[in-house]
Amino acid sequence: MPFGAPGVSNRDGVYYSNLQHGGTQLGVQIYAIVVAIGWSAFMSAILLLAIDKTLGLRVSAQDEDTGLDDSIHGESLTPKESKPYTGVSETEMTTA
Repeated sequence: MPFGAPGVSNRDGVYYSNLQHGGTQLGVQIYAIVVAIGWSAFMSAILLLAIDKTLGLRVSAQDEDTGLDDSIHGESLTPKESKPYTGVSETEMTTA
């Protein structure tokens, strides 16, 4: 049973007291939530600006057109010299 429930302690809690006595604490908690969100947004903006000025957040247009797998990793999803699929494996073709 929660501590804010009637009969557990001498305090009713925010829910059961209809915000008469617990409204101050609820206001402090809402304020803390707003401050935490603001602080996180501010610090994230600083980090993003620092990364943008040093490393950059985007790749070049040429790398984007080429494809990031090929331009960054030197790999591609499909082989450069791919053969069309015939439905028969090469071992079946040589044994037939």
